[in-house]
Amino acid sequence: MAESKIEDITVNEEKKLTADELKEVQSYDQKFQQIQFGLGEVLILRNNLKEREESLLSQLKEETGNQNKMRDSLQEKYGNVSIDKNTGLITDAPLESPKEGENAV
Repeated sequence: MAESKIEDITVNEEKKLTADELKEVQSYDQKFQQIQFGLGEVLILRNNLKEREESLLSQLKEETGNQNKMRDSLQEKYGNVSIDKNTGLITDAPLESPKEGENAV
């Protein structure tokens, strides 16, 4: 008869964190995810603000150019005058007072 060998079988016991340790590990994981999400949100907002700033600066440049063209056109039509921006009333421009050290002509 064949000889039977009984092998020692080792049973691996599962090793697990304690409930408190697992909770702490999961808590840090959740905190890091929240931080990463927050950083992403800040970067998106910063990018949107930069795009908004660039757009507004571009508009300012364009409108300043348009205003200067209009001012030149009005000055060509009416001469050197003052215009009340609320009423449109045109009056002669006040004479500039001489700067210190200059003589009035």
